[in-house]
Amino acid sequence: KFGGDITTGQVISGSLALCRVPPSAWVGIRTVEISVDAGVVYTRSAIKFEYVAPILVKNIYVSSGPVAGGTLITVVGESFRGTAACYFGDRRAASTALRSSTLISCTSPSRASEGVVKVQIEDEAGHGHGSALFAYHNKLEVTSLYPSSGFIRAGNVVTVAGKHFVPAHLGCRVGSQNTQEATWRSSTRMECVVPATVEGNVTVEVSNNQQDFSTSGLQFQTLDHPSGWVNIHPSKGPIQ
Repeated sequence: KFGGDITTGQVISGSLALCRVPPSAWVGIRTVEISVDAGVVYTRSAIKFEYVAPILVKNIYVSSGPVAGGTLITVVGESFRGTAACYFGDRRAASTALRSSTLISCTSPSRASEGVVKVQIEDEAGHGHGSALFAYHNKLEVTSLYPSSGFIRAGNVVTVAGKHFVPAHLGCRVGSQNTQEATWRSSTRMECVVPATVEGNVTVEVSNNQQDFSTSGLQFQTLDHPSGWVNIHPSKGPIQ
């Protein structure tokens, strides 16, 4: 019995017995005692069993990453504890770190192909409630920038060409600037704005989740504005 709740069990050997844990209306510690004579006499070992609140997953951030794995996500929920394990589908996370009873960090494992899996948190007995969806996508690639140069303080819009662009949480990183949102145009094209404060040659890298960025090394060159026009050619032409 668990506290005052009697349950069924099975004697396996002279030193081992299996007991079915009865449900409880509240969390807390119960003493567990065993009887082998239909409840006439119970042991007095005072072994403890603790009822805990069930683990519950509510949401995750970020919700996508490359099939190579390595994306760090934050899982939001309830009743997380040190023994919790993080799963992406049927695969255990590459690493898991408990931040608090409501936050866990997990690193996505690799996957053979694109697809959507459930992210779940389970205790040591494999119990857990709720899940959130995580989308695996192919690693994005950047092949070119157009234009590749522009005037300083112009706020230049740059078209980034490549492949595997996903219209979800696109991000663009220009040089050492903070990540900014990008505009999706197709799976092979997106647009980024080069901040007006940028000067010199800067790299432009993009991301499908604002965390895992491309590593193309392609650069955008900012140019000084000309001080004034000296001459034009030709200097005249027909009205039509």
